[in-house]
Amino acid sequence: MVKQQSKWRFCVDYRQLNTVTIPDRYPLPHIDAVFDTLTGKTIFSSLDALRGYHQLPVKMEDRWKTAFVCHRGLFQYKTVPFGLRNAPAVFQRLMDRLLAALRWRHAVVYIDDIVVASRSREEHLWVLDQLLGRARQFGLKFGPAKCTFAVPSLVLLGRKVSGAGLAVWKERASAVTSLEPPTTLRDLYHVLGLFGCYRPFIPDFARVAGPLTELTRGWRYEHVDGRYRLSDVHVKAVSANRVHIDWNESRQRSFEALKRAIAHPPVLAHPDSSRPYLLYVDASKEAFAAVLHQWHEDERVDVLPPTVESARLCALSVL
Repeated sequence: MVKQQSKWRFCVDYRQLNTVTIPDRYPLPHIDAVFDTLTGKTIFSSLDALRGYHQLPVKMEDRWKTAFVCHRGLFQYKTVPFGLRNAPAVFQRLMDRLLAALRWRHAVVYIDDIVVASRSREEHLWVLDQLLGRARQFGLKFGPAKCTFAVPSLVLLGRKVSGAGLAVWKERASAVTSLEPPTTLRDLYHVLGLFGCYRPFIPDFARVAGPLTELTRGWRYEHVDGRYRLSDVHVKAVSANRVHIDWNESRQRSFEALKRAIAHPPVLAHPDSSRPYLLYVDASKEAFAAVLHQWHEDERVDVLPPTVESARLCALSVL
């Protein structure tokens, strides 16, 4: 598969192995908690673990489970490969141990990405010194090409982070704004998934996306033989690629409105606990929404992340 910077990542289909693997329940950080930790910070650094999972060895007695066949023969991994069910949880546990007391106060980590955030240059240099010292003790290496130090803003989990708040990463958003209208049910789910990533930046998202989400009624995802598939709740499973959707003018308007909202999104300001909050709510027979704002000294109102919430009401909700 293709990674960023046009590089390739070798991966093996481990779905059968994953179905019989006992899951490691160690939690990944909630994305909202990650961004909340950056409140009030103005200097940022990011560090990316070199070759990620491959820095972790696989026990000798378990290496045969990673075996794969290719045109050159039969091979097995000595280090943790991409695609194993418990790889994210195991690596997250390691990184949390690495950060120790720095975690959540001075730095956040999401699997193999570490972000250090500080209010002053002196504090920032101290945290980096502590972090790199612990990484040396653990034997963990970072890739220089993917590390950024002491900058006013950076990209984290698809969003641009700065002292002003959170913004949409333009490079990622451009891929969404160039989307063509979906023609099949699978295309629709793909489009809604991409739009959903920007939900915090789109007020009244549920109402705007309503004409599109109503096409998913009567469908559900099922987990079968290590794979997820779409099935009709009334009949047996069918291929979502073969189900063509009924596209009309209202759905086209919804589709275009969501693309425009992503192309011109607001900056979601970091919350300031010393200032008052303003909560706006609205509801109709079709949907409800709530937006949390905050006043600043220049009488400017900012939206706080991730506090643009909305939902569309189903038939049972309005009885």
